Amino acid sequence: MKGFGTDEDALILILSKQDVFHMALLVETYLRRFSRNLEADIASETSGDFKEGLLALVRGPRMQDVSLSKSKIL
Repeated sequence: MKGFGTDEDALILILSKQDVFHMALLVETYLRRFSRNLEADIASETSGDFKEGLLALVRGPRMQDVSLSKSKIL
């Protein structure tokens, strides 16, 4: 993502096809390979509803619920 712009089509293609277990593996592999946090990189490289949708996919259902409940409390 960094340096060459964000390939939004690639993000959609890759992230939308993962189940919860494969997404966790993808997040861990991204961290090991690039020494960067995938969720943070997506948050910094995208915006609006597109950003929120991708972050929901990366977080998975349970962590997305936690994230939404935290935002409602604050």
